[in-house]
Amino acid sequence: KWRCQASTQEEQPKSLLTVFCPLLKLFANPDPTAPRNKFLDTASTGFASIARLPWGAEVSPLAASRDNRPEQPIRLYEFEACPFCRRVRELATFLDLELEVYPCPKGSTRNRNEVLRAGGKELFPFLHDLNTGTKLYESADIVKYLLNTYGEGAELPPLLLESTLITGWMPTLLRGGK
Repeated sequence: KWRCQASTQEEQPKSLLTVFCPLLKLFANPDPTAPRNKFLDTASTGFASIARLPWGAEVSPLAASRDNRPEQPIRLYEFEACPFCRRVRELATFLDLELEVYPCPKGSTRNRNEVLRAGGKELFPFLHDLNTGTKLYESADIVKYLLNTYGEGAELPPLLLESTLITGWMPTLLRGGK
């Protein structure tokens, strides 16, 4: 399975990610509190969005017409640079779901510690659905869970899962790992 993982003592499986994750260090500023170039930030955000079209740009008519909305929050712990976290956000848009998003940037401890307490490991994305008590880590599992639980019969957007390996890294690289 493909995933973005925070640095832990566990051995990472060898995969395409072993190439892309170190590339981010070339583009990213190691200090997340450092001032940013506003123009470059805005431009890279636009290019990142264009790179992932059509995913995350439309809402399923079946999901949009549902009468029952989740009563309690669906919590997503993630970090913006992770293409697998992006995959979950894109499906939430498609399903017209409101998520409480808890950012877990590298170097922060607050929300990362919550993930560690709730699930036992620092792996992202991490979803906690307070409506069902479900806690999931893997983006493909989260996507399937959200679709089955809240999709109202909607079908998975074509190539959403497969596209992450091809185009999912483009926004991450364009945004410099942010």
